[in-house]
Amino acid sequence: MDENFYLRLEDRFRGDRSTIKERIRAAYLPVVQPLMAVYPQGRMIDLGCGRGEWLEIMAENGWLVQGIDISRIMVDQCRKLGLPAVEGDAIGYLRTLEENSVAVVSGFHIAEHLPHEVLLTLFEEAQRVLLPGGVLILETPNPENILVKSCTFYLDPSHRKPLPPELLQFMAEDVGFLSVAIMRLNGPDPPEDDASLAWQAHWALNAHPDYSLLAQKSSVPGVCPVNDCIDRLKHTKVDSLTSLNKILDRFEGKYRTLEERHLHLVMEYNAMMASLSWRITAPLRWVNLCLRRIGERLSLKKLEKKLILHLSRFLEKHPGLTRTLLKLIDSSPLAKKSLKRIVLKVDRMVSGSPSRQSFHELSPHAAQIYSDLKRALNRD
Repeated sequence: MDENFYLRLEDRFRGDRSTIKERIRAAYLPVVQPLMAVYPQGRMIDLGCGRGEWLEIMAENGWLVQGIDISRIMVDQCRKLGLPAVEGDAIGYLRTLEENSVAVVSGFHIAEHLPHEVLLTLFEEAQRVLLPGGVLILETPNPENILVKSCTFYLDPSHRKPLPPELLQFMAEDVGFLSVAIMRLNGPDPPEDDASLAWQAHWALNAHPDYSLLAQKSSVPGVCPVNDCIDRLKHTKVDSLTSLNKILDRFEGKYRTLEERHLHLVMEYNAMMASLSWRITAPLRWVNLCLRRIGERLSLKKLEKKLILHLSRFLEKHPGLTRTLLKLIDSSPLAKKSLKRIVLKVDRMVSGSPSRQSFHELSPHAAQIYSDLKRALNRD
């Protein structure tokens, strides 16, 4: 892979150098500082040193440091910052070191690039070269994170496959490391128990995109402080940490609550359908349904036209009612105003309707009644 391309890729997706440096400082200085009391001039070897963030932190804290990287560009970047780095192979460099000669061996995001056999050799060589009480640090993408496992891991074309934390832990224990811990890293803080479902979902998708294997070789005589540090990480930082499984348990609890609510609503619905009041009101609901369907089939204009036609024919058969209606119109301004609005609307409808001939179906007497109504409405 072109080295310049890889450098641009890392700058884009890993983060800027200052951000990575502060993140590493906060996570790992508490792990390695206790070793300074045991090995004041301790050596630290950083495999795949990259841009030199960890080298710089350790050098600032008084360690003798050495970086190894297969990328000439990365090595040149470290040297420009005054950091000791050489171009070479990690396993090959470890094999040049004497047994029990190094306090810390680290590798940030290199394990996922290595074949299994090479990774196993790295564990064996690190265990050989570390001083008693020395620590191996390997940070790698965390496949427990859903987004990492399904997507972001593959942003780097040189990644081989995700490495479950339990696998690296077993490999370290299998080659003889005394104390091994998994430290899950980065991502948002765990939500509170009463956090919203949306925030819990956000955390479940983004929690701990990385993890670190911390493996300590057999301790020096007496009490080595780093043992206490790793044990504390193992039992408080990891075991009490709100894991993805715990978040999924919360989701399951909320799902059960929703399911119970759904069953309750179904029971209420069935009880309503079986009730006496529901059966008594069935005819009213049927009438309402029929009216809605009639309204869908007949437009308002057609309905008004039919009403006017039927009214005119009805009044033709009842002359006395016609005279009473005319007197009511004359004596009641409110009724006159309402009927006038209806008649004017009908006139507009008729004048603009292609079915105007339907009003010619009125008999002469009905037509006269209609004309009398209009004149009565138009009188001031």
